[in-house]
Formats: sequence, structure tokens, C-alpha cells
Amino acid sequence: MNLRPLCGEPVGGGGGKGRGKRTARGRRLVSMVAGGLVAASVSASAAVPAEFKPEWIPQIAVPRMTAAPVIDGTLDATEWREAAAVSGAAEGNRLIPRPTLYYLGWDAGHLYLACRTYLRPGYKPIILHGRADGLTYTFDDGMEMVWKPMGKNVINRNAAYKFFVNCLGYKGDTSRVTLGQMFKDWNPQFKTAYRLTDPGTAPEGGRWWELEMSCTPADFELKGDHRAGDEWRLMLGFNHIPAWTQARIPCLGSYFDDTGGGYPRATLVENTPGVQFIMDSLKNLATDGTAAMAIKLFNPTAAAAAIEVSVDVAGVIVKTETLDVPANGEATFKLDERLPADVVDGMVRVSATAAGKTLLSYTAFFQKGFKPEM
Repeated sequence: MNLRPLCGEPVGGGGGKGRGKRTARGRRLVSMVAGGLVAASVSASAAVPAEFKPEWIPQIAVPRMTAAPVIDGTLDATEWREAAAVSGAAEGNRLIPRPTLYYLGWDAGHLYLACRTYLRPGYKPIILHGRADGLTYTFDDGMEMVWKPMGKNVINRNAAYKFFVNCLGYKGDTSRVTLGQMFKDWNPQFKTAYRLTDPGTAPEGGRWWELEMSCTPADFELKGDHRAGDEWRLMLGFNHIPAWTQARIPCLGSYFDDTGGGYPRATLVENTPGVQFIMDSLKNLATDGTAAMAIKLFNPTAAAAAIEVSVDVAGVIVKTETLDVPANGEATFKLDERLPADVVDGMVRVSATAAGKTLLSYTAFFQKGFKPEM
């Protein structure tokens, strides 16, 4: 179900001259003509590297939420403070400059997801198809996902679920992917709501697009409630904005297929601190080489927790800090440090652990000045 839109309907293009609906449609149609080449390029660049290391597979501990977030399209920090969060979208595992953030949480009857992405001044998300459920497709601005449940409540262990949710909150191309075949009889009833924040509420006069979504076990054809210990393999993707791009939270392997087992592993946990890895700055590793990030920690338990945060940026900026997080309290690790001029690319690794348990593990590659038009 989609709640009533909270803002004016996105159309084509940005705010400048010659960027109306027809121009936007023309740009995206050119992408359609070249789609085979683009897809081949993305798939090739996203292949598992020759120096593949299992520890590069992202790990996210997704906390059980004691209070369900209100699905109204407004990302409220207090409502989502118990959730995990991960950011740093990448094309072909190389970071793009546009800040994008995903929140993840759960309770027995729901998985909760929220997303926030940056819109430059004047940009309006392009919707070419999806103005009702079932019509969203690859050329709309919005999220593209592949989720594979791996928990004890799974009926078909070979099944993954591919879907779009566009910037109007509508879903489309809902496909059950089983043994290399795509079945179109899957019809989830996600609840979604979105908004565009006011101009100037994001850096440099921009604004944020925000969406909240809840899903039930029945939406993914599961036979019972969610439980701590259940694992999901999640491809969290975001297409376009401002041009043809298939970006995602870094994975190892192709955009659509987890055959290599490289999709992020999200494990449902309870009575466990949540970690939110946030990169919201427009001066970042993909622009001028600034390692700008915050790692927010929330401890829902009745006892204080010691959480070790580790960041390694190209082996040059290396930070490790243990934060004492009080019971039912918060703590934050912040970093805002620019790489030396002669370091133009490399790998960034971020982790958070508590009592030997991994709460977050994240690996991505970056290059300064990568697609500055993004």
C-alpha cells in the first residue's frame, strides 16, 4: 500500500532551462537504447575481484525495534535510533559522491527499511513509468532491491526476491528468482510513504528524498514470524539521480545475482546495540578525498556496552576507538579528515564490534573526483 504523497509529485528533469519532462524523457530513452551496453559495463565492473577476501562481504547486525517506526515518510532520528544504518552507495563497488543512507530494523511481524538520498538544488526525481503499484521499472528514479531470506521461517531456500520501489513509493517488477528463473506471481503488499524535504535542508541548498517502508513475513512468503538469528542477504540498490546509474551498498558480485555469495549479510539480533554508519557530507572520499563520517551507537540493554570502532582509509587514515555506551544511551564516533594530495584512490574499511561480536563490517573502494557531476 502507498500512503498519500506528502509533497508535489516528482516529474522529469531539474530546475534549469531545457530540463522539462520531454528532455528528461529523452535522456532516459537514450539510456534505454544503450541499456545493453550500460548493463554490461556495470556487471563487468561489479564482478568479484581476483583478490576476493571473504571478510569484504558486508555484515550488518539488524536490531529488534521495541517501538515500530511510523511509516509516514518522515525519517525521525528518535523513531529510528534503535535501527542499524549503512551508507556509501557505490557503482561497481566504487563510491559515488551522492550521499545515500539505509536504515534497517525488525520486529516479529515486520522488517522495516528507510532510505534517504541527496537531491541537488532544482532536481526532481524522474518517474517515467511507476505512477501506480506494479508499473515501476528500471528507468524510474528509485530503489532497486534483491532480498534473499535465509532464516528458519523460509519455505523455498532457493528463492530471492527482486523489486523496485520508486521515488513516489510505488513498487514494480516484483519477481521471485528461483534457480535462474523469474516468476511474476509474487505480489508483496509493502507499506510505503515518502517525502521531499524543503530546499536548503540538505547541504549546499539541496534537499533530501526520504522513504519509509514496512514488510511482513507474508510479503516474502515466509511461514512464521521473524526471529533473532535469521539471516537475510540484501542487495540495497538505488538507480539514477541525476543520470543512468545503478549504485548500491557495496557488494561482491553482480548487481542482480548473489551466486558468488557476496551480498551484504543482515542478521536479525535482539538486546544488542545498534550501529549507524552515516556519510552525509558532499565533501567525501569520492569528491576531494575527505573521510567524513559519523558512527552512531545506541545501546538498548540494561547494562553499559563497550563498542570498538575501527576505520581504515587507504592505510593512511587509521583510527580505532572504544566507546563506552551507557545503558539505554548513545555515543558517536566522528571523523572529518582529508587524505594527502598524493593519495587519489584506495579502499575504506569500517567496523564496529562488541564483546567479540561484529555489529557492522563495511568495505568499499573510492577514487577522488569520480564522476563529479554526481
